[in-house]
Amino acid sequence: MDFVGKLKLPVFTTAERDAITTWEDGHAIYNSTVGGEQVFGTGVWTTLGSSGGGSAVGQRYYVQFRGQTGGTFDASAKFQYDSSRESLTVGVAGTNLSNNPCSINSDVNDFSQSNVQNVNAGSSASSDIVATANNGNDNTNYVDLGINSSTYNDPTFYITGANDSYLYSAGGNLAIGTADVNEDLIFFTGGTTTTNEVARAKANGNFILRAVALALNTVTGFSYIRSLAGIPTGTPTAYTGNAPIVVDGTNNALYFYSSGAWRTVVTKYNNHFNDESSRNANSTTYLTLTSLSLTGLVIGRSYLISVSMEGNNNTAANKSTARATIVGGAEIFEHTFNANISNAWATASANIKLTATATTHTVLFEGRGSTNSGASFRRLRINLNEI
Repeated sequence: MDFVGKLKLPVFTTAERDAITTWEDGHAIYNSTVGGEQVFGTGVWTTLGSSGGGSAVGQRYYVQFRGQTGGTFDASAKFQYDSSRESLTVGVAGTNLSNNPCSINSDVNDFSQSNVQNVNAGSSASSDIVATANNGNDNTNYVDLGINSSTYNDPTFYITGANDSYLYSAGGNLAIGTADVNEDLIFFTGGTTTTNEVARAKANGNFILRAVALALNTVTGFSYIRSLAGIPTGTPTAYTGNAPIVVDGTNNALYFYSSGAWRTVVTKYNNHFNDESSRNANSTTYLTLTSLSLTGLVIGRSYLISVSMEGNNNTAANKSTARATIVGGAEIFEHTFNANISNAWATASANIKLTATATTHTVLFEGRGSTNSGASFRRLRINLNEI
């Protein structure tokens, strides 16, 4: 065998090498323990190439690719470097993505993972994957996906606890969504099947909270909104096409902000007094037919009251009159039935504006006729809406 022109380095084991204390920068050997060439410099041995195992305290390892077009550094070519793309591929060959310095690929009929695990069990330990902006650092302009340790209890980041996962950004907004048409953003809890979906943001702009009908006696599955103890007075920030809502827990009212003011959502009050029968008022003075309390009103707000009633047995001689009045307030509606048709029901209605002076107003329905006139009233109704 011709060794002319060849350079043979002195061969040492790691133990033999470390027994010598007079090494100088630039000395080179072949370490039979690690199976590779080593160079001494700045007090440590550096292994060249990647052909062997073994280790030594203070030793640094480098991967060196020879040639201008890249190369591999194991026999099965599971580690490949393409210098033209400046890209390292680990695993099987995959799609050559642009601007991709490292690809980790596999071919397995199961989940494929690239795992980051911090084995430290300390109260501040976590495992994180972080992407940093060009002007970012450890404190700002980065996005972080991670999981806490089993004993995590850090007072500087306690929105999460032990074994909790998180995704957050520092220094900028965090956008989460889908980029393609007709693709939804789905939220789920408690499992990974379709029955665990709790909300869905549709591509058409609709936001659906669990598309499952609730049972009448259910105790879970509700949507919650903020509440306060009293009538809201602040001016909320405006967002085009949206209106804030809040619950007044003191007065049991739901409010929304619209056209520069807080407005309450008031239930329509409907009172059908003996809808198919009648109440007589054979008196020249008003007799109370029924009353209705309007609750949850806001002092100073205006409401539209729609009053309707029916009366009969009204002749020229025996006229009957009905009215609706607010207790402690002004009369809001009065109508005299004088259709001159005996035993025929006639209808009267009116829309009256009410400005509330209290959170509750009581409306009285009253009627009168002549003595023994047989005047009757029925279907006494009132509807209330804020205006």
